[in-house]
Amino acid sequence: MPADFFDAYLNSGKAIILLDGLDEVADEDLRRQVSRLVEAFTDAYPSCRFVVTSRIKSYTGAARLGGDYATTTVRDFVLADVENFLSTWHRLIAVGQMGTGQSALDFAAEQTAQLMAAIRENVRIRELAINPLMLTVIALVHRDRVKLPDRRAELYAEAVDVLLGKRDEARGIKSLPILGKQPFDTGDKRLLLQSIALAIHESERKDIDAEDLRRLLAEHFAEMLPEKRGVRKAVERFLQNIAERAGILIARAEGVYAFSHLTFQEYLAASAIAARDDYLSYTLERSADAWWREVILLEAGYLSMQSKERTTNLIKAIIEQQEEPEPYHNLVLGAESLRDVGENRVSGNLGSSLRTQLQAELETPVPDNWMGKVRTRLTRGMTAEQLTARRVSAANALARVGGNQYWSSPFSEPEWVDIPAGEFWMGEANNAQKIHVDAFKISRVPITNAQYALFIEAAKHEAPRYFEDGHAPKGLESHPVIYVNWYDAMAYCKWMSKVSGKNITLPSEAEWEKAARGPSAGSGSKREYPWGDDFEMTRANTRELGLRATTPVGIFQEGASPYGVLDLSGNVDEWTRSLWKYYPYDVNDGRKNLEDKDDTRVLRGGSWKYGFGFARCAFRDYYYPDDRYDRLGFRIIVSLAFR
Repeated sequence: MPADFFDAYLNSGKAIILLDGLDEVADEDLRRQVSRLVEAFTDAYPSCRFVVTSRIKSYTGAARLGGDYATTTVRDFVLADVENFLSTWHRLIAVGQMGTGQSALDFAAEQTAQLMAAIRENVRIRELAINPLMLTVIALVHRDRVKLPDRRAELYAEAVDVLLGKRDEARGIKSLPILGKQPFDTGDKRLLLQSIALAIHESERKDIDAEDLRRLLAEHFAEMLPEKRGVRKAVERFLQNIAERAGILIARAEGVYAFSHLTFQEYLAASAIAARDDYLSYTLERSADAWWREVILLEAGYLSMQSKERTTNLIKAIIEQQEEPEPYHNLVLGAESLRDVGENRVSGNLGSSLRTQLQAELETPVPDNWMGKVRTRLTRGMTAEQLTARRVSAANALARVGGNQYWSSPFSEPEWVDIPAGEFWMGEANNAQKIHVDAFKISRVPITNAQYALFIEAAKHEAPRYFEDGHAPKGLESHPVIYVNWYDAMAYCKWMSKVSGKNITLPSEAEWEKAARGPSAGSGSKREYPWGDDFEMTRANTRELGLRATTPVGIFQEGASPYGVLDLSGNVDEWTRSLWKYYPYDVNDGRKNLEDKDDTRVLRGGSWKYGFGFARCAFRDYYYPDDRYDRLGFRIIVSLAFR
């Protein structure tokens, strides 16, 4: 094409520009420079549409794009997508091997049904299958064995063996001889690819020049073959064999080779590191670098197939390392490694120790006065707002390794906070009035996705629409449940009453407000927010903080009410059991009627979608009881008085 081929399209705004793989610029400083270049390119052609892709972990800080760029994430597969993918995949494989007859279609349908059953029955496999690449790996492995491994590293090990021809070897199918009459099997190929993968990853690239690859291969084969001519032949045969039979290392362009997917490079590099005597020091030197994050996780998984002691030593070394690029980095990386490995693959009480450390960190308040902010900036290198985002990662990691901060097994009963009987000032300004409330216990935080999932399974209740097959969404286990209507919340209370033996219900509007204001509110004009009279954006998840999503419950310790109740402002709106009535508040005006199905119910709290005004203790809203929206959640109380 001529050099100016695209100019007319760009200048007229008739082009869509797709820029793939910002994360593949491994150097952080260079990645920031590339982001600025992308912004300049966007400004040069403002009428065009631009799409830039990146792995989430690498799209942080100054690498993020400004201007009119909106950040979105590619959604994981739901089980319907998984089944559709597998049915097509199996049909293509079967037709390719058996022809277009009905027997091929029947065989494909049987294979899909078998694999879907395995995915539904195994939580670990299901979590992997929602990723299209991992689903392809699962399908490859399932084709060659009856039972699937449920760990990521084991799946990759099986997939690499399949792609390198282990199945063909077992069936007696011969491949091109690499070393003439000398044996060179699947294990030999894997070891060689491991060294190549590590060399490429150390250069912070996704590809390698053909000449550099041939040099690496020649150095390897020179140790096995006496003549240079034989070495050259071995190099070319290896490249031909890998390209024709494996599909792992492929020619990307003229003079350039790369692994067919970055994940194969990361897995093979990880297995190469795991085999080193100095694997601990080698890994710790790179643990702060996002380019090596997946490699380290896969290294832990690979070690867990070899040695419990070496696996434990690696995860402990990561957790105990003093230096870290950002708060909670080492604990989160250690937790993610433990999640991939499983606690039965490590020694001692590593899992419980990690959960204790994560919980202690999360319960340490974030400073929000000006001195605290300066201290945070100087000692930890980030603002309180950035630190809050890191706490979200830490809370998610805690949930992923079985940490239940605010509820207990087996029925997910919440941690309760005692609210004593007595009067308090309810409302504000002209509506302020003294109200007496009987003693009760209230959940410290809203009900989470993980808790609600247990209820769905036990009570066979309808799941929120963002749940898949009744399971809490991956990575959001400790976030508040949303898309629940008033009847859903009351059904949860009824179930929790049954399994706990306590009188559990939704809080009334007055009970909710007393838990938020506390006993020392003075007059109705005081204690605007659960923490005091002045708004502080780091004390609640509101729009001002800029997170634009729900957050794990309980991470805003500084936003606690006088009684220690958390998340009463921000994050989600919370159902109460009270009917909407205007002030003055009258307990005898029918607002406690639970049988009224036509009128609206009071909401308290404040959704993350709205401004700080919705975080005030006195703010009240309402919805019809059958409404389900993405900002509706709830918390529960234990009623101690006879009603």
